Amino acid sequence: MIQSIQHDTQINKSMNVSNCLSGSLLISQPTSNSNYFSNTVVLVCEHSPHDAWGLVLNKPTMIPINGVLESMSLSTTSLPIQVFNGGPLELHTVNVLHSSDCEFDNTIRITPELSVTSSLDCLELIALGRGPTHHRIMLGFSGWGPNQLDGEMAGMPPWTPEHRWLTIPAPKDLLTRSIPGLWKQCLDESISQDVSKFFV
Repeated sequence: MIQSIQHDTQINKSMNVSNCLSGSLLISQPTSNSNYFSNTVVLVCEHSPHDAWGLVLNKPTMIPINGVLESMSLSTTSLPIQVFNGGPLELHTVNVLHSSDCEFDNTIRITPELSVTSSLDCLELIALGRGPTHHRIMLGFSGWGPNQLDGEMAGMPPWTPEHRWLTIPAPKDLLTRSIPGLWKQCLDESISQDVSKFFV
């Protein structure tokens, strides 16, 4: 059975701001040999010394939206709503990544333009053609344990340089970008961003 999940909206104050990746995109390296994360873009929703979690943005599924709605005892819809795979963990859970023009009980504001919620009210409104202007329905999520994401970024044992992610701040127009070319587009932006640092 698919379930919504309750997010902890408490902000962790102990994270060094310069190291915090909340609101950033993680872009897999072209040389990544991960079976799951190869050619993926992940939005980091929350990052603290204790853990981190985020949503893969470019893995659409063939799962019908009405199957998701029915499993949560919500009314079905005739709208052509795509369902995405947000990560390999807890695939029975639903998150809605959405524009910040709507807010629900457990909404987390990731950036001024992007929010995430697991509220059933949000899903119900989307099925009715209402709710946030832009949205993406996600099954599952991506998660990291204590210091795991920091270790991957540093390429320190037991991680390797191949585990390192490229990063850019989440763009304001993220939810309107084309899915098929998203990884390449973000990869190019990350490389351009890194190169530009040498010419400041």
